[in-house]
Amino acid sequence: MACIAWLNGIDVARSCGDGVDPGLSKQSRAGSSAPGTGCGAYRVAWPSANACDHALQDFVYYKLSHNLGLLDALIAHTAIELGAPLYTFNQKHYTAIPALTTIQPYTKMTT
Repeated sequence: MACIAWLNGIDVARSCGDGVDPGLSKQSRAGSSAPGTGCGAYRVAWPSANACDHALQDFVYYKLSHNLGLLDALIAHTAIELGAPLYTFNQKHYTAIPALTTIQPYTKMTT
């Protein structure tokens, strides 16, 4: 868990609660959050120690061969623990993690 100790200072739940940055003044908040916006429909899922350990292992093994970043590995192992697919356009980096199901959210239009 020490590998992501720097994440402890991030207050995601507080800043996401009403869809408004908690650092904004009351004047700035007026009209900045439309009904139904923000993160109210989502829950915060913190990675377990087990997910952190697996993420660090995969990062060490696959950083150079698959260009897998530490945060990508952490997101992947959190999704695996939750039994949820990962919706991403970055499917190439995640091929190193066979237990992860990735789904492209939509087809990008080419110009």
